[in-house]
Amino acid sequence: MELLIAVTILAIIIVPLLRAFVSSAKLNMRAQRTLKATMIAENIMEEFEDASIADLAAKYSATALTGVYTFDFDAADLTEFDAEQYEAKVTLDPNTSYSAYNQISTVDVSPVTKEHSAVYAENPTYEASVYRTFEERNIAARAADPAAYAVCDADFFEQNLNRTISIVVSKGSEVTDADGNQVTHANVVMNIEYSYNNGTVNAVLPTDTRFSEKRELFDNTTTKKSLEQIFIIYRPRYKACDPALGANAKEDTINIRNLGNLETKVSVIRQETADDSTDLTTYLQNSRAKVTIFESPAWTGAYNENTPAAISLRTNLVQTDIATGLQTRSFNLIFSNETGTQKESGDVAARILDLKNAEGMNLDGSSAKNRIYDMKVEVYHTSDPTEAITVLEGTKID
Repeated sequence: MELLIAVTILAIIIVPLLRAFVSSAKLNMRAQRTLKATMIAENIMEEFEDASIADLAAKYSATALTGVYTFDFDAADLTEFDAEQYEAKVTLDPNTSYSAYNQISTVDVSPVTKEHSAVYAENPTYEASVYRTFEERNIAARAADPAAYAVCDADFFEQNLNRTISIVVSKGSEVTDADGNQVTHANVVMNIEYSYNNGTVNAVLPTDTRFSEKRELFDNTTTKKSLEQIFIIYRPRYKACDPALGANAKEDTINIRNLGNLETKVSVIRQETADDSTDLTTYLQNSRAKVTIFESPAWTGAYNENTPAAISLRTNLVQTDIATGLQTRSFNLIFSNETGTQKESGDVAARILDLKNAEGMNLDGSSAKNRIYDMKVEVYHTSDPTEAITVLEGTKID
């Protein structure tokens, strides 16, 4: 009787424990599958973020429909991730939250690579913060001397500040890369400066008239990769550059100082948003951007169209004549020696800098196309190809 009771009690205890062990094993298997699937999804997403759609389509099977790309990965495609029992699907869709941005004409910057390019792109949020900084300086000036300083808000400084974007390219000695090729040591430093010098309105203290930021954009000391491109991407300051301001109208000033005459390509790119179009024509017609290239010429005498330049300049600061279809330069271009004692401007400077033929492309090169995609990565186990184990979502910029 005691043995029977003991067996009965043991059976009552063991059955739930066995069920718990089975459930635990199933949960553990699901967790392992989820962990593995998430790792696969993350690896795929990283690869898609770093490669162009053209390269991805050439490497993997892709279906394109109304701008949407679908990539299907079977178990054989995922062997590099040690995931023979998994399948994956990647969807790139430009028609959702990014469709409005994809309809804006922008310059093709496909040559941009992290290892070979120096890129400056000013965030409009950063620019607004500069105006607020000057507004705070105005408040401090009025607190120090209320009678001497006028009330000036952020909008006032947006219209009245000067802005200068300076790029300095330094050329060093030759180094040898891992493949035995000779590469020139190059360093690119950017400095952006906002300054206030409106003599008609006393706005800030004499010690607070300047605001600048300096940062290094490129240095190949470690990578030993050649500098192929410099991209200066900026938004026109329509309020400050409005010719209706008369003598107080500003210029978007961009200075590029090429120390040592390093041969490279420079793209000065005007970026737009959908609500800027009404101001763009006035901006271009009045040549409100000024680009100066400083180099170290080894010659004497006047510059002419046969004078060589180390920099090739490409820009979308152009106008297209509706009647003729011809494109004309719409910015003040100056080519100068380092000291500024010799300089040439206008069409001669354009010919010196090979402006119209840089990269063998036309002067504008801007277009509207799908550049930003919603990206979704779904990973399945081969035992159930209908329900995704893991779904990751992100953004891909082509």
